[in-house]
Amino acid sequence: MSSEPMSSDPMSSDPALLGAAVVTPLTGGRRSAGKLRSVDWLWADRRSKLASCFLGLVILLAIFAPLVSRYSPAEQSVANILKGPSAKHWLGTDDLGRDIWARLVYGARVSLEASGIAVGVALVIGVPIGLVAGYVGGWLDTILMRIVDTLLAFPAIVLAVGITAALGPGLVNAMVAVGVVFSPSIARISRAQVLSTKERLYVDAAVGFGSPSSRTIVRHIVPNAIQPVIVQATFLLGLALLAEASLSFLGLGVQPPTSSWGIMLRRASQFLTRAPNAIYAPGLAIGLTVLSFNVLGDSLRDALDPVAGTRRRLRRFGLSSRRAPAKPIEPAGPLTSRPG
Repeated sequence: MSSEPMSSDPMSSDPALLGAAVVTPLTGGRRSAGKLRSVDWLWADRRSKLASCFLGLVILLAIFAPLVSRYSPAEQSVANILKGPSAKHWLGTDDLGRDIWARLVYGARVSLEASGIAVGVALVIGVPIGLVAGYVGGWLDTILMRIVDTLLAFPAIVLAVGITAALGPGLVNAMVAVGVVFSPSIARISRAQVLSTKERLYVDAAVGFGSPSSRTIVRHIVPNAIQPVIVQATFLLGLALLAEASLSFLGLGVQPPTSSWGIMLRRASQFLTRAPNAIYAPGLAIGLTVLSFNVLGDSLRDALDPVAGTRRRLRRFGLSSRRAPAKPIEPAGPLTSRPG
């Protein structure tokens, strides 16, 4: 058999071979980890490229907000109330004469910070619960999962509003509430991955050689069970940004005069008939940022799951992921004996 590598061009490959590759698991995660380290998954397709560029632009605007805006986000001007876009104010002004572009780029700081706080709280709460419940099992697993089921029974936004009302309005309190709401899904995913991973042969070997439980979890279970949690965290970044905008819109999140995209929507909705342009900027910013997070999460899932990524590429090129039926081999002609 030839040792030359197969061609990476899907159009030049046999659909049967590609279909067989879909159902063939990879031995170990070195290849996926290598791709993840070299961030090749960011450039897997056009959608992930656009999402990466857009999020990079938003982050840069948030970092360099004082350099890209000529006005302070809290600077008011009575002479420029509800003005349209102009050379002086690129996106117009709001009901207090504040520059919308300045409030938009400064609000990106608050919105991204809120997403990071919420997802961080969800990971800190959900991952340990899932690890303990999945690894220990028994009555402890039952108790922890019933608590998680109780939190999942409440509508997310209602539970977040209730926790925020108990803690008080403010960015940190609102995002802690959102993080608590997101933690049950993280705990469920972590537990499912631990239940699957702890049955693997290498975990049994580590336990058989006397490895303590803490070392087994940290060294063998967590690295092989964390991938779906990372993907879920990427999706939750977009949901957290949406939740922050919703809570700020209701007056339970960021408080004036601090600028955030949710507060901008709230102020603009009160003057929708007089200045409809004021609602476009924060609305598009929220929508495109959430969409970019979702696209990146989708691309990251393909990078960490080679089976899903292969199926996606096969569908993209119009090939089937199932093994093509083998064609019967027809004899070329009657068998004849060789003379002599």
